[in-house]
Amino acid sequence: MRNSTRHLSVLAAGLFIVIIVATSSAQNVLTRQNDIGRTGRQLNENILTTGNVNTATFGKVFTYAVTGQIYAQPLAVSQEFITACNQIPPPTHCNIIFPADVIYVATEDDWLYAFDATGAASSAFWSVNLAATAVSGGTFVNCQMQIYSGCNSGSALYPDIGVTGTPVIDTSSNTIYVASAVSDSNQAVSTWLHAIDLGNGSEKFGGPIKIVASYPGPQNPPAGQCQTGTGTGGTVNFTASRQLQRPGLLLLNVNGTNIVYIGFSMYDGATHSNGWVLGYAVNGSQQLAQVTGAVFNTAPFGTGGGIWEAGEGLAAETRNGNTYIYVPTADGTFDVTNTTGATVDYGDSLLKLTVNSTNSIGALSIASGSTAYFTPSDQSTRCGHDTDFGSGGVMLLPSDVTVGTHLNLMINAEKLGYLWVTDRDNLSGYNPTGDLMVQKANTKLTRTGNGQQGYWSSPAYYEWGTSPNITKEVFFTITFLDRSVAPGPLNQYNLTPTGPIPVDTNGNGSPNYSTSTLFCTPVPTPSISATSSNTNGILWAVENSNSANSGGSSPACNGSSTGAVLHAYDATKVNNLELYNSGTKLSANTPTKFLPPTVFKGRVYIGTYQTLSPTNGELDVFGICTSGPTGQCL
Repeated sequence: MRNSTRHLSVLAAGLFIVIIVATSSAQNVLTRQNDIGRTGRQLNENILTTGNVNTATFGKVFTYAVTGQIYAQPLAVSQEFITACNQIPPPTHCNIIFPADVIYVATEDDWLYAFDATGAASSAFWSVNLAATAVSGGTFVNCQMQIYSGCNSGSALYPDIGVTGTPVIDTSSNTIYVASAVSDSNQAVSTWLHAIDLGNGSEKFGGPIKIVASYPGPQNPPAGQCQTGTGTGGTVNFTASRQLQRPGLLLLNVNGTNIVYIGFSMYDGATHSNGWVLGYAVNGSQQLAQVTGAVFNTAPFGTGGGIWEAGEGLAAETRNGNTYIYVPTADGTFDVTNTTGATVDYGDSLLKLTVNSTNSIGALSIASGSTAYFTPSDQSTRCGHDTDFGSGGVMLLPSDVTVGTHLNLMINAEKLGYLWVTDRDNLSGYNPTGDLMVQKANTKLTRTGNGQQGYWSSPAYYEWGTSPNITKEVFFTITFLDRSVAPGPLNQYNLTPTGPIPVDTNGNGSPNYSTSTLFCTPVPTPSISATSSNTNGILWAVENSNSANSGGSSPACNGSSTGAVLHAYDATKVNNLELYNSGTKLSANTPTKFLPPTVFKGRVYIGTYQTLSPTNGELDVFGICTSGPTGQCL
């Protein structure tokens, strides 16, 4: 539904008023990367074009300061009815209600903000401390003190841990669901799921609810990393101090019930923990509760198997009446093909989880046989060596992207620098003598002194043109762990009916176009904006600029950070002269890793931070210069 009409009855100054507002729901950004296929496409952007995104007419228009780093992608709702009260929850006498375009921002210090997306209001409509609503005296988690002593700026998160995975919005109930890590006054760590009213910031449905879970496991835990436990009848328990809520949340409507699915990896140092997927819904008593059977552990008899995805959301689809969730896992035990002992551990694999839509609605399971998972043939050499298959997110390719008899494809990239294309109807299992996926493309770059390179980000997808001449593209950014090595570009691959990734004569991935900008780690997760007719396609990317990467014959990434830079490229050919870059506008700000830009109604929103002690975050907003509160670019 592209447009809807919303009604609200308001009691104000003794008058009963009915407000009727036409909303543009198609422009809303309700989930990580815009859709549950995780394509990164905003296809209803009718203001920003390849003609007006340039240094003369486009730029930074306003900012909002926040407490904590912004790892979760900002989400947006058009014409939300906001309750203008300063108290959370609002007092019963609060009756000042009005429609507004709202951008929702969650931070690692456990704050959730609702800001005016236009910049017309100088402060938040409302903000709520999620830790305090979960636990009396609660606060965010200190990584070094409460997770592991070796936590530092090179860790997955540092220094504060609160909201990491991108929330998800359910407009049918006017709710934003947020998962947060919380510390109590005794330093005990817990994880909570909040159901927050979009209009006033109050908790709903009896929330928040503490996340607890258990799963059948071995009597004798695994003796070491990558090994399998023995015996049956044991239990594996979800332990909040070991489980990192990294991927974006997923909202699915399963046979009329809206269910929120939450994925977990493990914190650095928690090598014996596993990946989890848990489902929650509002029950018949209007209380938030865990869905019966909606618990899945990726390696319950083994170690590892975390769900990282560089923060990407869990990908899913409903097709032919069936609903599936696709989950890539990190280093861990793999024993599915063993002839004795446990056969339920899926480290370094891609899983197809079936969502029950009949008896136990929302319950999770994995089908038996090779069609429900894919594991690379070199898995035995990956586990324990930090070469995760699940380092990047999964993207479901649209149904018009096919290769021969393979009609439903998905793509992911991983730490060894390969792009994998698999058939969602037959993932092909594990074959130690050779992989049977649709395509494996080596995309490594040749560099002097080449260190490990791979993917710690997720792709974006765009198609344009008129039938039968439609061009279909995916965009990836590869990165190097060795910062003395030259950085890499953002690559554009025009998909083919035989690949779909184009390759050279040696079978190596061959991008059609590459940006002239070379990106240092953390490399950008790109996003796309275009009109509903797939015109004016713009590729957006945020660079972590580096003093050693200033051009010349020997660029590198071992200098100091020189701030965040927003780039915009013509999405039809990214090697053309870029449309825009923000230059030194954000020189005091560091970009948050893996975070894609959010495009909403003519503006681009990115999360950055200025200091880590204390953690002063910032939402930086770009748009047409006349669209800002001052009428000009900053």
